[in-house]
Amino acid sequence: MSIQKLADALGLAPSTVSRALNGYADINVKTRQRVQEAARDMKYRPHPVAHRLATGRNGAIALMTSVRAGNYLDASFAALLSGAAEVLREQGYFAMSLALPVGDGELKEMDRLIEGRLVDGVILARTRTFDSRVALLQERRIPFVTHGRTETNAPHAWVDTDNEQAFYVATRRLIELGHSHLGMINGPESMTYAQLRKRGFLRACNEAGIDQSRITIQHCEVTSQAGERAANEILNSPPKSPALCVQPIRRLWGPCLLVAIVAFKWAKTFPLPGMGTVRPQHMPHLPFPPLSTPSWTTAATLLNCYCVSWQATT
Repeated sequence: MSIQKLADALGLAPSTVSRALNGYADINVKTRQRVQEAARDMKYRPHPVAHRLATGRNGAIALMTSVRAGNYLDASFAALLSGAAEVLREQGYFAMSLALPVGDGELKEMDRLIEGRLVDGVILARTRTFDSRVALLQERRIPFVTHGRTETNAPHAWVDTDNEQAFYVATRRLIELGHSHLGMINGPESMTYAQLRKRGFLRACNEAGIDQSRITIQHCEVTSQAGERAANEILNSPPKSPALCVQPIRRLWGPCLLVAIVAFKWAKTFPLPGMGTVRPQHMPHLPFPPLSTPSWTTAATLLNCYCVSWQATT
């Protein structure tokens, strides 16, 4: 159906119908409601190119993260995208996923997306303590919200789990079990979540009076190979740690658990608490049920924050 037919049915000028559909304030509220209800009843859909020209918006939101060569997006990102897509669909938006290349091409690729006006806003995942991607979005005044916080960027809307408290609780549990030689496998030092988890781990150790010489922390990329190297380093170098806290994106769990089995030679038990999204079917050899953050609910919260961010920007 054309906008002319919709206008004829309503007895209005096509320009009035167009402005009413696009929410212009110079069209009174009752007329806007009448036009929008008629459009729904008559199943009118604006031409996407015409709609973009009229509003400056194209109805797409990008869920964006940066991925190193050879890595891949994990299940939690897919769940986040699925949840975001479902919520956005209800508001008439499409959800797009975009993997930025880590390194020199990262900001260039992001800038190309912004300059091309391919999306109306951004949900950015896996934030860093200072995030140049956030700085670029703020500079260009693009509506956005982040999954994860930053520490030195200008204030912005974000949704995050309490990484510090989670690792504090996990480490306290290890200490209560009698462990005093502790190791931690963490994500890259540049990532905000890694710094927060490290703070929680060290806070629990300091409160318990555990000497720094009994603590080992390894930062690594979130890959199976890097996780295995980090676990081997902790378990085979003094002081040997009979307990590990890990950042268990599921690629890390398998190698860490295999290395932990070796540790049974000198430890009767080997607790391995962690945090993240791990599904039982992915790790059938785990002797305990994993817990994870509900990514769909996180996505819905992100979209609520996005709306607030968009209102503030406009």
